[in-house]
Amino acid sequence: MTSAIPLVASKETLKEQVVLINGATGFAVQIAVQISKHLGAKTIIATGRNKETLNKLLSLGADKVFNLIEEKDLLAKSIKNNRPHLIIDYLWGEPTELILESLIPESFDFSTVTKLFQVGQSAGERISIDASSIRTSGVEIVGFVHYYSQDTLKKAEDVVFKLLDEDNISVPIKEFDFNDVSDAWEYQPKNGEKVIININ
Repeated sequence: MTSAIPLVASKETLKEQVVLINGATGFAVQIAVQISKHLGAKTIIATGRNKETLNKLLSLGADKVFNLIEEKDLLAKSIKNNRPHLIIDYLWGEPTELILESLIPESFDFSTVTKLFQVGQSAGERISIDASSIRTSGVEIVGFVHYYSQDTLKKAEDVVFKLLDEDNISVPIKEFDFNDVSDAWEYQPKNGEKVIININ
């Protein structure tokens, strides 16, 4: 639900917004792309390192995808030309440093405020940023608790369960029968898969 909460909280303005999902090749973030699409985000940008999953995200609703290994310059250019309103950040570390640096305007212009929703730290626990990336970019960095409430949690759950009930969301899973639990234990999930063990 971590990705759904800020999206649902921004639902009223999401149709006019550019959403950037940083680190979108895991399970939760693949769902975030689809929720953004369902809620009508104007543009959805996704970043990651896995080429196969990034290509899949285009079919799930992403408008643009950027490989964080090979396309850093292209990502920076895209951010400068099409500034995101909402960033859901699962990585932190160097990728987030790049994003914050790319948000620094060439001149003072606060027509677009960017809110960075910090969710994970897969790329590092710490970042080093220039003061101007905060002072002049109009970016606001907030954590999970900024949006969290029982009301937003309930709304996020309703959105996710509705999509699941209508079979309008694709989730990467690998299923095993209970008799094959040893195989499931040894299995290495691919492209953000979740392992499901059927006990029936």
